[in-house]
Amino acid sequence: MIPIKRGDNFERGGQFFGPDGSVQSFAGWSISSQVRDASGCLVEQLTAEWIDATQGLYRIYSAGTTGWPTGRLSLDVQIIDASNRPFSNNTEYINVIKDITHG
Repeated sequence: MIPIKRGDNFERGGQFFGPDGSVQSFAGWSISSQVRDASGCLVEQLTAEWIDATQGLYRIYSAGTTGWPTGRLSLDVQIIDASNRPFSNNTEYINVIKDITHG
């Protein structure tokens, strides 16, 4: 479970691997990521980008989570190859809690 305070910036990085677990190039593949609530409603379409597609390295982020509800949310990252076939990583869960300090 990923902890975050509502209103803070959210950023995660990761790496996709080939089917055999080896590093492979995902150059030319598209990447996207969404955060959803427990009922499956979209909370936010995150910004997703390749840091180094030849190594499968990516970054997802949101500039602010002020509009996110508190509680457990889910997210994954999906990549799509040139044949329009989607591949997703494992679903991760975010625990959004109320922020105490306000600027």
